[in-house]
Amino acid sequence: MSLFLVKPGMRRPRYLAFSSLLFALGGCTSTGVGNPAPALTLSLSLVDDDAVDTTGAAGAAGAAGAAGAAGEMHAAGTPDGAAGAEYGAAGVSDNAGAEHGAAGASDDAAGGSADTVGEAGSAGTALRAPAEALPVGSIQDAVIVLGSLQFLPCDKAHGSVFTATGPFIVDLKRRATSPEIPDIDETPGGYCGIDAPLAAATAPAALAGRSVFFDGHRADGTFFIVYANMVATLRMRAKDGAKWQGMEPPPRFFWALHPRRWLLTAELNDADTTPYGNRLRAVVIDADRHAALFFALRSRIAGISKMYADANGNGVFDDPDRTAEVGVGLDDAD
Repeated sequence: MSLFLVKPGMRRPRYLAFSSLLFALGGCTSTGVGNPAPALTLSLSLVDDDAVDTTGAAGAAGAAGAAGAAGEMHAAGTPDGAAGAEYGAAGVSDNAGAEHGAAGASDDAAGGSADTVGEAGSAGTALRAPAEALPVGSIQDAVIVLGSLQFLPCDKAHGSVFTATGPFIVDLKRRATSPEIPDIDETPGGYCGIDAPLAAATAPAALAGRSVFFDGHRADGTFFIVYANMVATLRMRAKDGAKWQGMEPPPRFFWALHPRRWLLTAELNDADTTPYGNRLRAVVIDADRHAALFFALRSRIAGISKMYADANGNGVFDDPDRTAEVGVGLDDAD
């Protein structure tokens, strides 16, 4: 079973094994006379947390409209078991690769100047209201590329930074991260933060040179797309009083992202369209076109995310884990 240290007052699961309890109390750390203590590690998964529908009746109607108008949408995708292997071999869907070659912003436009970031950042802050999440079924692809994940110690004097080097392609819709994030070595005092810079993918070809691929259909069926080398650092921090500790066997933590809240229904409905690929019109979002939306999304990827511990120890992000919230994302992506 897994052990995690969480905010004081949070109820611990009752299923902790006796051996786990010994670790919790600072007891025996040896597997026997003459045997070294097991290495303490923890595991991390990035997951799509869109189980709660906050769109209401209007949102449900919008989802139905989008589904009806989306003859261009991808098929449902491969079974979860095969998603990772197929994604690694094939990359993003054929439609995505064919259309996006000419769609992304230039590197300069994608990164944006310091002045542009400042202006759009203010606009982005005003757009961060949590209402009007995109309808269920409206998102086609939600992919981010992380150059690395840097785990920050709570005790800076004695702990050390652990870096998992990527790039890691996180495909939220297909529930796959390629390659998988390795187990993280424990450090004295545990970890209290993660910095994860976005990075341009080098492969597969459909993603090459891009760090974010996010597309779908708004309520009227109009296609929208963000396909750019977005420059940002995603930041996750432990809640007050919490820390992420290793254990044997490794406890798993879930960094839960909310792609249905990266852009809001009203924002997309108000956005102007432009000719795009083989479509008559589309909402193309980058640092030049719809810059406010671009930088709002940039802050929201981590800014509305949360970290949970695997409360029931089953290795899958599910409802019981929502009782074990141990971290919150920061909207500072600089």
